[in-house]
Order: sequence, then structure tokens, then C-alpha cells
Amino acid sequence: MPSPLDRSLSRSTPPQDFSRIDSVLREAVAGGDVPGVVAAVSDRCGVVYEGAAGCAASGTAMRPDTIFRVASMTKLMTSVAIMMLHEEGRLDLDDPLAQHLPGFEQPGVLVSFDEETAAYTVREASRQITLRDMLTHTSGFGYWFLNREVLREANGRVNLFGAPFLMHDPGAKFSYGISTDILGLIVEPVSGLPLDGFMRTRIWRPLGMRATGFELPRESARLASLRRRAGDGFEELP
Repeated sequence: MPSPLDRSLSRSTPPQDFSRIDSVLREAVAGGDVPGVVAAVSDRCGVVYEGAAGCAASGTAMRPDTIFRVASMTKLMTSVAIMMLHEEGRLDLDDPLAQHLPGFEQPGVLVSFDEETAAYTVREASRQITLRDMLTHTSGFGYWFLNREVLREANGRVNLFGAPFLMHDPGAKFSYGISTDILGLIVEPVSGLPLDGFMRTRIWRPLGMRATGFELPRESARLASLRRRAGDGFEELP
């Protein structure tokens, strides 16, 4: 016999008026806040509202099933993969990063940096970087667009996996950086599946994320273009 919870979850959601959301979306486009926008509302019974306004690309209207580039939301997916492997006992969050990344050599912590010559000095870190540090962005790894020293040292040729130095000791503080990019390298040797294969079979398919992947979709008409502000409007980027 179904439990009270089962029965409550199976009940359909009563009709609701979402016209105000439609108005907000249209106003956001008309006011120049966004070129296009998609919104959805769900409760424990499922999706109860989907709406869209504006343009996905030149001559293409935004639709509820428009596909967007998710950028750093891939960090969430990678972190989920690592936590799944942790739950399965294949790794521990306090394992040193080097334990699961053969050949990894931990860089030193930045002490001084000469902006003119890009010469710098480092010292040995207080301890090894752990997987927990990587997940919480407390590893010390920086980002070229946030840390001028990293960009200057790279001379514009940024290597995601060859950081010259750490910005601080592991665990000392939060600093947004390339930690999750490096975590992605661990998934294959630990799981036996490449990163995209693990995400596809273990995360995306079970969740019904049929349009999610590392490659551009075949249905190019569904893809929202990249935009940036230009004057009072937006311009498309390659």
C-alpha cells in the first residue's frame, strides 16, 4: 500500500498563474538586462512552469529547450563525480592529490613576484594538497584571470595543468582557481572511465540530462550564441 508520502508526491500540482514570471522575463529583455532568458519552476511533483523570452541568437528565438554553454558549472559535475568515487570507497577526501595523479609535483608557494621581469621566488608549502582542498578551492591554485602573477608568468600561454606556483598554503584560505580542472584528471585512473564517459553514464543519463556534453550539439539551432555587452545592446561572439 502506498505510504502517505507516496500519495502526496503523486498528487498533481494545482493550476497556478505564472503570468507574472512571463512578464518579468519579457521586461528583462525589453530593458536590455539580457539578450534572452529561460526560466523554469519545479516542485516535488515535477516541472510546473517553463518560459523563455528574447533571442538565443540572431534570428532565433529563445526557447525553454535552448542549450547554453554551462562554463564553470562543469565544476559542479566534476565535484559530483569525485564525491561518487568517495562514496564507493575508491578514494578518500583527505588523500594527497599526488596519490591519485601520477607524476604530479606540487609547486611551491609564491613569496615574491617582479611585475617587470616576471621573476619570482617560492617556498615549500606547509603540507601536501589534498582532494578536500581541491574540492573546496583552498588548494592555493590560482586563476590567470584573477591572479595577475599567474597570467604574467605565463606570458599569455596559460597551461591549466602546469601551475608555476601556489598563491598560498593549502587549506589557508579560499581562492577560486584551477583546482577542479585538475580534479577531472583523477576520474579516469580511479574509475576506469574517461571524464566524459563517467559523467555521461553515471550522472547525465540517470538524471535525464540528454542535451549535456562536452561537444557542441548537432541541433545547432538550439544553441544560444555567446554575447557580450556593446553600447546599449549585445553583440555575438564567435
